[in-house]
Amino acid sequence: MICMRKRCAVEAKWAPKLCVPAKNIPIEAHQPIAAILGCVVCDRHFDDMSASDWLETDDGRPSPLVAIFKQLVAGRAPPDFERAFLTRVSVNSSEYLRYVAAVTGVPEQ
Repeated sequence: MICMRKRCAVEAKWAPKLCVPAKNIPIEAHQPIAAILGCVVCDRHFDDMSASDWLETDDGRPSPLVAIFKQLVAGRAPPDFERAFLTRVSVNSSEYLRYVAAVTGVPEQ
């Protein structure tokens, strides 16, 4: 797999995972809602990413992900997008392979 950033031919190692904690609850006290995002990148391009890249559009409006995360936690503590962060998931990990299987409908190999 090759990094999905424009003009990068480096092997992709990571899929970013967006983690959004609940408002007014310490991160250590709960498991933030999280989702693997639909791209894979190399080390350098992962380091260039931030959660805000995924939470707002180029013109500063909330991205569709904001609405999705709000729906996922409806009736519970609201998401705190100000404290959102990214983690990295190896493209060789079982977690990533389960994600690909769920998205494509093709069973894990």
